[in-house]
Amino acid sequence: MGAVQSIVNQAAFPRPPRSFSESDLLRRSDLVWLKTSRGQQLPAIYRRLSLPGAPTPRFTVIYSHGNAEDVGLSLEYIDFVSRVLEVDVLSYEYIGYSVADGEPSETGVYESAQAAWDFLGTRCGLEPASIVLFGRSLGSAPTIHLASRQADVAGCILQSPLASGVRVLSGVGASLLLKPFDPFQNYAKVGRVMCPTVIMHGMDDDVVPFWNGQSLHDALERRGLAFEPLWVSGRGHNNMPEQQCLAHAKRFLNALPPPPPPLRTPSIASTER
Repeated sequence: MGAVQSIVNQAAFPRPPRSFSESDLLRRSDLVWLKTSRGQQLPAIYRRLSLPGAPTPRFTVIYSHGNAEDVGLSLEYIDFVSRVLEVDVLSYEYIGYSVADGEPSETGVYESAQAAWDFLGTRCGLEPASIVLFGRSLGSAPTIHLASRQADVAGCILQSPLASGVRVLSGVGASLLLKPFDPFQNYAKVGRVMCPTVIMHGMDDDVVPFWNGQSLHDALERRGLAFEPLWVSGRGHNNMPEQQCLAHAKRFLNALPPPPPPLRTPSIASTER
């Protein structure tokens, strides 16, 4: 089983070369370093909204990027999300991606997401009710994983989410036959999500077929947790209309109840590696 899992891991994580974004990432002034439960270090961008005269953001978003991407390649998008949604954004790296320690794996993705959550709670003093989770594509897996474990999180945004690794490629029947080797079983975890959730998906997506997002939405809708979805006709996986998606995400944020005042002013204990 270990050899099979190794093959699955190699196929599941086509990460960009480190050199593609290393210099841009490491020179950001809002770069912080996270540490997983096993001591592995991960870079993250903590983009604070600091426009003159701007109100204090209601929410902080934990952004989980897609596959074949990394935080360094997502810098412009992170800034865009912060401006349009009027939120602070913590975008973290996965183990084995970019300049992070280790080799990528499903477990590593979840441990990385937990490190981001712990950073906002323990080091920055944020309450769960002020945190919104946002995952795109592969990033839907750590997002749903966190949402299934953190009952008090404010909300969840999923763009082009997968039902599971095998379901993306071969459908439901194959995923049941190959369940021990099926990574990122969002279809199983979504039943434990307790927060309002919005899903956006291109109806012509040939990478993560549209029915993946629709099935997750249906599961949430049966439990009264689904916000109005955004199904975009004529769009696929990598050409979703950013302005339209973020406008819909902002409507979702505006519909959430306001979070309670923080117990203390958010701060960062240390940004040094």
